[in-house]
Order: sequence, then structure tokens, then C-alpha cells
Amino acid sequence: MTTNEHISTQTISYDNTEDGIHKKNELINCMKLIQDGPFRKIINSLYMCPVPQVRELVQIVLPTNINDWQQSKANKLNYSKLLNDLKKICWPTKTKKVYYGTLNSYIKLHFISKELYELSLRYMNIRYKMIMNKSIWAKGTLDIRCDYLPLTQEDYTSVCKFTDGYWQGMEYQFTQEYQNIY
Repeated sequence: MTTNEHISTQTISYDNTEDGIHKKNELINCMKLIQDGPFRKIINSLYMCPVPQVRELVQIVLPTNINDWQQSKANKLNYSKLLNDLKKICWPTKTKKVYYGTLNSYIKLHFISKELYELSLRYMNIRYKMIMNKSIWAKGTLDIRCDYLPLTQEDYTSVCKFTDGYWQGMEYQFTQEYQNIY
């Protein structure tokens, strides 16, 4: 077998094909949109949260930069499950008061789920197509699950009165608080 015959019988991985390189760049651009958009907003919203446990829980699963998307930290991010876990800490009841800043951070995280849902659909579609084409690189990237879970004025009104720092009329501040993301 000559050298030329040997080279022609070797298989080229999808990641090294023209389409694979194009899709990888497309996926990286989508990662950057998510990292600089919803993930940055999540981190900024958590700076206001007075409960360190909430910040730590999110920091464990949330990539801090593009390099963390590739087989470091957690391989999966289920944002909907994360919100459910945070609700146990952040959601006030008649018998469990929380600081208003804790509830406020939580409702902002819910609002961010809309943007994350839209971007994660795009990201996961590209990722799945790459994986179906046998991309080893895409297989190692972060698997994101996110459902859009809106909160309503009624949800907020029913619990804001159980926060430390409640003042009469606060229940009418929902729209301003919910959508005021930095």
C-alpha cells in the first residue's frame, strides 16, 4: 500500500469537515450570545441576593466563560430544575419569611428564563445536528434544558407580603421588579 492509498482510506471526522467547522463556529457564536446575555444577567441578578446559598447553587452549574462549556464544571444545565430548587429557598410563605432581595432575585431569574429558553433552543438544535453527524466536540459541550416559566402578577402579589421589608403598595411593583434586569 502506498502512502497515497493509506491517506485516502483514513476517515475524516465530522469536526474537521467544512460543514463541521462552520457548525462549530455557529455553536460557539450561540454560546457567546448565551454567556454574554442570560448568563451575565443571572450573575448580575444574584449579586443582589442576600442568601449566599443561592449564589453558590447557581455558580456550581453555571459556566463562567466559554471554556467552561466544554467538559468542565457540569455537563448539563437544567435551568427549570434550578429554578425549582431555588424556589425552596427564595419563595416566602406565611410561615417562612425571606428578605425582599431574595424574592426579587428569584423573580428576575424567572424573567431571564424567557431569553435563555429562546437562545437555548437555537443552541441545542445546532448541537444535536452536530452530534447526529458524529461530532465529538459537540458531544462534550454543555447540555442546556430550559422551559420558559413566567411568573404572574398574582404569583408575586400573593407572596410579597410575606417578605421582610414589605411595605403597603409593594404588590403593584411587580412589572418594574420583574423586568428590571441589568
